[in-house]
Amino acid sequence: MVGGILSPFTSSRKRKGLKTGFILLLIITASIAYAQPYPSNNGWFQVDQKKGCAPFTVQVTNLLAGQCNGGPSDPPGTYSNCQMYYIGNTGPFVQNVFTYTYTTPGTYRLLVNYPSIKEDYIDITVVENTPPSFEIYTCSANRVSIKITDNKYTNYATDYNGDGVSESGLVTSQFTYGGPGNYNISVRGINANAADNCTANTQPFTAIAALPTPTITTLTAVDAGTLKLDFPAQPNMQLRSEIAVNNATTFQQYQSLYGLSTTTMTSLKVDDNYYCFRLNNYDPCSNQGTPSTVVCSQNVDLTIENSVNKLNWVTSPSGIQTIDVVRNKSPYINNLPGTTTSQDDIDIICKTNYCYQLVSNYTGGAKSISLEKCGDAVTKITPPQINNVSSVVGNPQGVELNWLVDPTINTPEFNVFRSVSGGAYVLISTTKEPKLQDADYKPGESSCYRINYTDGCGNISLSGDPVCPIHLSGSLGAKNIADVAWDNYNGWINGVDHYVLEKYSTSGQLLGSVDLGTGVSYKDDPIDPVNQVIRYIIKAYANDTGNTLSSSNYIEIAKNTNLFSPTAFTPNRDNLNDNFVVIGYYISKLKLTIFDRWGAMVFTTDNNEPWNGNRTGSGIPMPTGTYVWKAELTDFAGKTLTEEGTVLLIRKNN
Repeated sequence: MVGGILSPFTSSRKRKGLKTGFILLLIITASIAYAQPYPSNNGWFQVDQKKGCAPFTVQVTNLLAGQCNGGPSDPPGTYSNCQMYYIGNTGPFVQNVFTYTYTTPGTYRLLVNYPSIKEDYIDITVVENTPPSFEIYTCSANRVSIKITDNKYTNYATDYNGDGVSESGLVTSQFTYGGPGNYNISVRGINANAADNCTANTQPFTAIAALPTPTITTLTAVDAGTLKLDFPAQPNMQLRSEIAVNNATTFQQYQSLYGLSTTTMTSLKVDDNYYCFRLNNYDPCSNQGTPSTVVCSQNVDLTIENSVNKLNWVTSPSGIQTIDVVRNKSPYINNLPGTTTSQDDIDIICKTNYCYQLVSNYTGGAKSISLEKCGDAVTKITPPQINNVSSVVGNPQGVELNWLVDPTINTPEFNVFRSVSGGAYVLISTTKEPKLQDADYKPGESSCYRINYTDGCGNISLSGDPVCPIHLSGSLGAKNIADVAWDNYNGWINGVDHYVLEKYSTSGQLLGSVDLGTGVSYKDDPIDPVNQVIRYIIKAYANDTGNTLSSSNYIEIAKNTNLFSPTAFTPNRDNLNDNFVVIGYYISKLKLTIFDRWGAMVFTTDNNEPWNGNRTGSGIPMPTGTYVWKAELTDFAGKTLTEEGTVLLIRKNN
């Protein structure tokens, strides 16, 4: 023992209780040494400790006789007052306080100011209370090996099983327990010439009779120079990875692993070699190990040929049950025999980028995942045509085309051609999406469209069949019957299932619809006293599912007012034909004026009131005779009309 510091042991503790008495004696001796007081600069007082871990409590004793008489245990008033500055003369002072606890690491000057003489001081050092770091290694036969990795303290004390007996000074040591079980191992740090008050680091430990065999979970190729090994974490076990190049037998140690569940191996040539690994559960007490099963990487090559992507690989087949092929991050081919070394992929689309990985599945559950190999597929075939095109005509002009695309089609854009009135097809636009808005389409021009494309491999598709949007036309026939007709739609390869005629008001309200099957004309004759103007549109539905509906332009047909008036009336109050009135459909306003045969106005109304045969204003009955009427009206469509006629007024004797 030098300066109160315990000398290191030079041998390991092999059995519980070994050297206990000697160690206990050392600890007691050390405690006595640590308890020796430290004098102040002038020797006018002393402290029990001048260095320690936070929180650190010091006690001032042996103050100068006659200045600070008495001590902390004496009753108040029996000793003189002394001023204590525990954190230097810039800090607050206290009187006759002989203990102080420092909570923050640092160096402090403790001063005592005597009433009649100068002050005296001593420097106090408070260090950070950091539990020391150490590693625990499990050994077989209920043994343990300890390695202290901390360098903050002068000395260390290790308690293996919580019995209060500590072994001091060894950086690496071993201990044998009486049997398997759970224990707590504590290591605390001790500084020279300091209080033994630093916090211990305590870790749980389980002693076992035999080390388990390690296992590998996954070996993954990260890049062309790196492999990553994953394995279950084994607390307090020291693992060593071993490597073999292009074989599964000649291994050499590669890494030492502790407290890890994953590790990376760098500076490899994963594209040129395959590497085999195993883990060894190393026993530092016996210098022996238990190896895991072997897991190997794969040296994979991808060759791109016309209409086929060829995979070839080299690895050790030992222990491999099956091999899976992953394509573009998704399972593709599963459960190939473990001895397989090649696979052709013909399920490809030209100019599509394919990335492949191999997954070797080992007995016991381990997996080895290869580097991802990528390439653009090449194929030379005529791509499928675009033959399912829907069209929706805008109003008053324009058309939106959209079409179904075979999922095998790989193209950056589509080419849209238009023919007007039977002329040549001219390219009008290209589009990346399977749709196009042609604002120049006019329903009366009989325009048709065709679509083709060039795929990513440079293969040009045949142009699809002509697509002619539905053109709807109509007119008003006799008796206010609307006649409508349309072109049969030919945009779908399997044709139209049925047409539906929809009728709308001018405000856009749906008035009704009629399923017309595959017919291409219709007569609309129901009487509608409310809606004078009807908006018609045809919608076509395809036989094949997946096609959106196609619709025509809309047309508006306005019904006539069809005015009616009697040719004669008899205003004799017999409630039979007593009044003359002009009636019709869809009249919003009507002004009626009656003239005699000399052109003089005899009756007028702005509200289409009936004429009872009397003169307006005076109420004088007009004589029998022929009168001229004039009707000025506005219909529901806002159109103004004027109609004239004659009416015979007949006066009968009552």
